[in-house]
Amino acid sequence: MSRGQGWVAIALLITLNGLVLLDLFSSAVAQPQETHSAVQPWEYQVVFVRDSGVSTELAMIGREGWEVVSSRRANDGNDVWGYELILRRPK
Repeated sequence: MSRGQGWVAIALLITLNGLVLLDLFSSAVAQPQETHSAVQPWEYQVVFVRDSGVSTELAMIGREGWEVVSSRRANDGNDVWGYELILRRPK
């Protein structure tokens, strides 16, 4: 091993040791999480919203208790662009 490689190896060991210590420290001081007696059941829905109606649709979806979990640009197959939304709300 050359002298330069030796220094690189030492630097990597120091970095790894620091990361391990940081992980141990953060685990030790982390706040305990609340434990729930029951897991919240969700219902899910996937909807397509046209570009022209995004604001109106989102307002209506929100009033019905849905929240957007994920969204992506999508085409309905007929050259109409909009968003495919994955929604959820408590059951």
